Amino acid sequence: MSTHPHPSQPRDPRLDFFRGAAMFIIYIAHCRGNFLYDYIPARYGISDAADMFVFVSGMTVAIAYGGTFLRQGWLIGTARIAYRCLQLYAAQIGMFFAIAVVVVVGTQYYGDINYIEEAQLQRFFADPGNALVGLFTLTYVPHYIDILPLYIAALAMVPVAMALTRIDPRLTMAASVTLYVAAGYFRFDIPANADDQPFWYFNPFAWQLIFFTGFALRRGWVKISLDSKVLLWTSVAILVIGLAISLPSVFEHVAAIDWLRQWIDAHSDKTYMDPLQYAHFLASAYVVLVLLKGREQILLSPPLKPIVKCGQQALSIFTSGMVLSYIGGMVFDHRGTGPMIQILVNTVTFALLIAIAYGVAWFKAAPWKRRAVMAVAAADAFILFIAGGIAPARADEFGYEHGTLAWQGVERTYLLRVPPGAGAKPLPLVIALHGAGETAGGFAEETQFGTAGDAAGMMIAFPAGTERAPGRETFNAQICCGDAAAGQVDDIGFIGALIADVAAHHKLDRSRVYATGMSNGGMLVHQLAARHPEWFAAVAAVSATIGGMTRNGGTYIIPMPKRDVPVMIIHGMRDGLVLYNGGASPNLRFPYRWKLGVADALSFWAAVDGCNAPAETSEPLPDRLRATIYAGCNDGSEVRLWTIVDGEHAWPDNIFPAEGKPRSAAAEILAFFARFRREDAVATRPASPEDKPGTATIAAPQFGAAPLYQ
Repeated sequence: MSTHPHPSQPRDPRLDFFRGAAMFIIYIAHCRGNFLYDYIPARYGISDAADMFVFVSGMTVAIAYGGTFLRQGWLIGTARIAYRCLQLYAAQIGMFFAIAVVVVVGTQYYGDINYIEEAQLQRFFADPGNALVGLFTLTYVPHYIDILPLYIAALAMVPVAMALTRIDPRLTMAASVTLYVAAGYFRFDIPANADDQPFWYFNPFAWQLIFFTGFALRRGWVKISLDSKVLLWTSVAILVIGLAISLPSVFEHVAAIDWLRQWIDAHSDKTYMDPLQYAHFLASAYVVLVLLKGREQILLSPPLKPIVKCGQQALSIFTSGMVLSYIGGMVFDHRGTGPMIQILVNTVTFALLIAIAYGVAWFKAAPWKRRAVMAVAAADAFILFIAGGIAPARADEFGYEHGTLAWQGVERTYLLRVPPGAGAKPLPLVIALHGAGETAGGFAEETQFGTAGDAAGMMIAFPAGTERAPGRETFNAQICCGDAAAGQVDDIGFIGALIADVAAHHKLDRSRVYATGMSNGGMLVHQLAARHPEWFAAVAAVSATIGGMTRNGGTYIIPMPKRDVPVMIIHGMRDGLVLYNGGASPNLRFPYRWKLGVADALSFWAAVDGCNAPAETSEPLPDRLRATIYAGCNDGSEVRLWTIVDGEHAWPDNIFPAEGKPRSAAAEILAFFARFRREDAVATRPASPEDKPGTATIAAPQFGAAPLYQ
């Protein structure tokens, strides 16, 4: 388990796949003599891999950083952007020197080709003093090493875009279009001072349009239907025209197409990303998305997973690919471009890039830190043995204690955040469960429950799931997920043992123990509340379900608990993994496995809590946030649903109404919890045989019909 919480958002395989594909295409395009160059997209249309890279980068930035601006404020969001820009800047400098070394060695070793000239680095070696200054100020940008500076510049514009969004998201896109038009008309340029390239080849003031198009689409500022026949056939027509003007077998025999080709060549300007290039790329993206709709799981098939992994580690793969492209070109120059050499060079290069992607992912997971956590736990155990009492709590530099306990013969871990200055009074405890493929630390960072818990005076425990790969953990929620479900891990018993472990080391108010979770973790929350309602005063589930199809094709639904439990449900209507209306998601590895919808969960808990009065509905944020509340239930219980109209399968933004300003999902959940306590709460215990989950024998529901529980 990581000692430092890292953000972990659910990943869209389409973004990772196409970003990974762009990395391979860019390598091919820069590798002299590579026969695959004749088969890259740029040979069959107006747009190319650079458009794909920048567009997808805009989308991934929206996912990785957009929520930070909303959850933690503009200054923190800007700080994260600045840090990422610094990383890209360092990568640009490092990549330049690596390529410079390669071309010098190649020139000296072979002697017959000046690779310094081929790489257009003459100025650097002729005038190293001024070139170095230009290199570090990004005013010396050689032609073939120029896409990262574009990315840095576009990324630096994000804080401005997010500031404009506070006024109106439409203002952001209007500003982007205005800047694009102005850049082309007034020729805003940044000096490159390179051989045969006086200015940056990719003008960032123009190329930011495609970046923020991806950004806006991912944030939901711009919505495009994938069901529009007009858009589909218009896009197809654009692609057909692009193909026709790219194939000599067509334009050499059709005068009108040849005239169109020459006209486009005369009027196109890639530096300023001309409108035809922009339109052609958007048409390409639209057609691909339509073709993939409902088939996204193909991208997670074993043959394509390496490309997805390369997309996840795009910066490392891009810089490595650029260096390898020069080495591959030298091999082709001196060993020929025959079939065997082509196969050898490309096979070795692709294998190296894939190995680098998996290697970087392994290093990022920092597996050695788990050993450090175990060492701390061992030290605590030794102190406990010597002192014969409770070991002193150890908090890391980020304010999290690291708990370790044995369960089912396996060492399980968790993070615990205790409010500073809590004193000696018993404190409430919130169990916060991460989603599948996430980590305890990642969930802590993503949700900011620690900060919210400090303000609310509550301890927050972040259990770690069963690890199937470094940094990718799951819980057993019967219908999901991973090794935990496949191995029928007793995670309910683990949570009970965790609560007892916290109580053994801290003063715990057992009447105020709560559970919340996201996705896979939210499904376990439903399980916990159903099987052990005596443990919890209230629960909250985000993007989760109460049941569905199991791995073996059976049907599982949580059992009816023996007592009421206040429940909050938060779910986005655009959730593509756990569908709001229930059913099977095409975006999962097993698209045939159906899940119950939000209406089923809502009616289930309303029935459990004896909520006989009709639900009250309201819309605090028109067309964005809806509330459905069953109040006046048994013993003052309540069932509440927050529907996020444009919400996807991700932790919600700061949109929940509160006095003065919107508050975070974490603060909203803790405020709900604070209203409830269970005076008859009992101490947790390991799961007994009667607690073991079973499989219901009911028919699969018809989705879109009435809920199962009335």
